Amino acid sequence: MTIDTPAPGAPTITIVRPSRRRLRFFFLVSLPLYFAVAVRTLDEGEGDRVPVTIALLLGFLVLFLTEHRLSDRFDAYGAIYIAAQLAVVVGLMVEHPELDFFPVLLIPVCAQVSLMPNALIRRWGFIAVIVTMSAGLLWFQDFPRSIALSLLFAAGYLLIASYASVTEQAERSAAQSQALVEELQKANRQLTENAATIEHLAVVEERNRLARELHDSVSQSLYGLALSSEAARRNLASGNFDGIGAELDNMSEAARTALAEMRLLIYELRPPEIEEHGLQWALETRLATVERRAGLQTMLTYDVTGDLPLRTEIELERIATEALTNVVRHSGASHVGVIVRQEGDRLLLEVWDDGAGFDPGTALAGFGLRGMRERAQRLGGSMELDARPNGGTRVRVEMPL
Repeated sequence: MTIDTPAPGAPTITIVRPSRRRLRFFFLVSLPLYFAVAVRTLDEGEGDRVPVTIALLLGFLVLFLTEHRLSDRFDAYGAIYIAAQLAVVVGLMVEHPELDFFPVLLIPVCAQVSLMPNALIRRWGFIAVIVTMSAGLLWFQDFPRSIALSLLFAAGYLLIASYASVTEQAERSAAQSQALVEELQKANRQLTENAATIEHLAVVEERNRLARELHDSVSQSLYGLALSSEAARRNLASGNFDGIGAELDNMSEAARTALAEMRLLIYELRPPEIEEHGLQWALETRLATVERRAGLQTMLTYDVTGDLPLRTEIELERIATEALTNVVRHSGASHVGVIVRQEGDRLLLEVWDDGAGFDPGTALAGFGLRGMRERAQRLGGSMELDARPNGGTRVRVEMPL
């Protein structure tokens, strides 16, 4: 089975050509009918008409065997073929008016007509077959035998044509299904390629972000460390020992800041596997990996009954991580705490510190606060920020369970 597809921009017309297997089956069924008619004609027909009869039978056979090839090459051949075969059958009926079985030859012709791609040729071809068969039998056979034979052959034509049409529709559906599968496979390959491209872009973007973080934080701390060490060397050379102590303090502070930033970046490169271990484990890992190593005293309170939805745990973990990062980078705190507590049908998340605090009116667009608030809203909750200069900071998220 093959499918003819239109050129790009042309109307969508699907033409299904018969498969080789269906053609073989068609020939295996039709050829015995042909040979049965040929044998009976030569056996029962009058001998002086044998040459003409053989010529007509051979003409029918040649037309029958070449129809599908010529129809594929010439669009108008279908009408020519039907007319030629009807002429052959009429010729046989004229040569042997005493015989009544020549309409059998029109059974395979009906099947061929039903498979022709041109709907107009199919319709008028089938009508022509019925009319020719009925007219020939009514003309050459006695009444009511002619009526009975006409009805019998007409029913046979309808049956064969219906079967051929059903099998053709089945092959059309199978071809369209195969085409759809191929399109889906192509789309899947395209999605896979797009996913790989997106993943690559995400990796590039993450590398660029880390590069910016290193430049804005760690490299600045290391630059300050280098300046302080150079100042300490000059003070040592000039004998200014009081200045050396101050520069050593600056070097120590710069080193601690760079170390804290590096721990933050390392933690971001290898985030906790919250899907496997849960929110409580992720928060404990974060506090132990970053905040405690930065010299902060940490506290974690986790009081939740049952398991939380994965989406909720991921969003809360990211809110807490952003808040803790702000503490490490900006607060100068010595204590930090995280609270996750269930209160009836509400869930509470708090991150607090005893650091320098800030003025919320000047920082609402910074420190990732907007992203934290958006995450809380996606969970159906809200975020409150309690921050005062030199009074510490408290981030509070409340949401329904």
